[in-house]
Amino acid sequence: MEILLSGKFRYFLDTKSYIGEGSNARIFKAFRDNQKDQLFAVKKLDLDHNKWKHIDAEIEIHSKLFHPNIIRLVDTIEGENSIYLVFEFAS
Repeated sequence: MEILLSGKFRYFLDTKSYIGEGSNARIFKAFRDNQKDQLFAVKKLDLDHNKWKHIDAEIEIHSKLFHPNIIRLVDTIEGENSIYLVFEFAS
């Protein structure tokens, strides 16, 4: 269990609840504070300064998207070695 702190909330990232991965990230299930019934998908991106422009662009694009058929970006958290993008969980 990994605890992520944002300015708004505390998220509990369950590193055993692996959802999937892409070329630059791994995705895990998480819940916020004591709300275990409300799940989130957390995309964990390892910090690589060569890819920072792409990560920054992804955050900017997702933060502007509001549509019922698009999963919403809820929060972003910058860790020491990673950036975490917190999305709504769709099952």
